[in-house]
Amino acid sequence: MRIAKFPVEVMVTLGANRWIRRKWPTALSALTLAVAVTVPAVIASATASSASTKPYQLTNGLPAGAKLLDVGGLTPRSAFGGHVAHGIPNLDWHTELAPEQTSSLVVQIPYGDYYYQLNGDGTCCAFILVDANTFDNQFFDTIVEAINAGTITTRDISTFLFPNTYLYLGTPSVCCVLGFHSYVFNDLPSGVEQRWVLNYSSWISPGLYPGGLQDVTALSHEMAETFADPFVVSDGIHGLTPWWLSPNGNCQDDLEVGDVIEGLPDGVYPVTLHGFLYHPQNVALAQWFATGQPSDALDGAFSYPDESVLTSPATFQNVNCS
Repeated sequence: MRIAKFPVEVMVTLGANRWIRRKWPTALSALTLAVAVTVPAVIASATASSASTKPYQLTNGLPAGAKLLDVGGLTPRSAFGGHVAHGIPNLDWHTELAPEQTSSLVVQIPYGDYYYQLNGDGTCCAFILVDANTFDNQFFDTIVEAINAGTITTRDISTFLFPNTYLYLGTPSVCCVLGFHSYVFNDLPSGVEQRWVLNYSSWISPGLYPGGLQDVTALSHEMAETFADPFVVSDGIHGLTPWWLSPNGNCQDDLEVGDVIEGLPDGVYPVTLHGFLYHPQNVALAQWFATGQPSDALDGAFSYPDESVLTSPATFQNVNCS
């Protein structure tokens, strides 16, 4: 499975049709570039250990040899690896990802639809807040550009990686969206629907958010949910769950495994890679959504990699948790 990665620059207007490209300080520019190159390799890194890491050898935390963002392979192996004990064969499997970085793209945000915070030295910018509706429209244009250029295909999971670019809903006081996953589609004359699976994720500089949210927290969240619910319950069946109320107060009825844990004090799972401490997010396992049922995942877990975050399943809720 190919993983396309797009480092995305944000261009904002300062009025009178004058555009200015946001300029990062040298250190942050280098860091952002490093993320664009490193994250795909991190996602695919556990493929090298797949031959030696059996599903039933996974225990609390990441197994030896797995490096970082292997949320696509290790999370379902933790959830379903326990079935080996019941005699179901052929579970010694692994989702192999083939990362490929592409050239950068630009999303243009019109004047009046964003806010920003300068760095301490007066340079732009520590972060940019963008109106969510405006972002959706401008981001869609960028996606279409990538599709028309053949840069992303229906065989990819495409990540559009933004540097410290967050979304607000109507007013900056309702903030912040750090990423989302979705898909775009096209109906062919034959009646077949083409789908491009993708996510917007923001690289998060340290110190902007509490709870340890930084670097790849948003990306790991969206990648985990892409594997669990790639089409966001678009048919009203796949990815639909009983209504659940998570410890962080989210009330939903979908298989959004990151939303269950986001924002909790122990929501991230620090991992060191090549001397850098990354902060991917813990996620709920499928067993947590089976309200009131014991877990048949490895170790009877309900969360991964840190099994202590969720120690019991969701409880039954009425519609909208009323």
